[in-house]
Amino acid sequence: MSDITTGDQLKAWRQSLGYTQPQAAQQLGISESWYKQLEGGHRRDDSRPVIISRTVAKACAGLLAERRRAAQLAAPREIAAAISAAIGRQGISAPDLALRAGVSLQQLDEVLAERLDQVAVAEVNRILCVLGLDPVEAAYQFPRSAALVAGR
Repeated sequence: MSDITTGDQLKAWRQSLGYTQPQAAQQLGISESWYKQLEGGHRRDDSRPVIISRTVAKACAGLLAERRRAAQLAAPREIAAAISAAIGRQGISAPDLALRAGVSLQQLDEVLAERLDQVAVAEVNRILCVLGLDPVEAAYQFPRSAALVAGR
């Protein structure tokens, strides 16, 4: 679905991500009225056909790819369980782990309490690396925004 050229394809993209039209417009950075015209396939004022720009099509592809990467991530519970198990196996204390990872004990506690939305992905990756676990490859889906971790 990377080559979105029609309103029907745009609608299918939006529905595949579970977005409403206002949410899709916001994610793409365009007005809701313009989004509706793109999805409808014609301009409201004179019914001329609208063309979905490459920029919008690429943004759609990027959002879809981001969603797929996020779906491949372990859930907060799985990450917390992996960290807890590794702490037990290595016999390392939580304060020592926090110190070695360069995070606060409160941040480590938030990860272990499965509240990853309160902790930056880079900090989670530092904890995982100290324990010899694979880092998180893509962004944890934060409620406010999504960001990719650049090869840390």
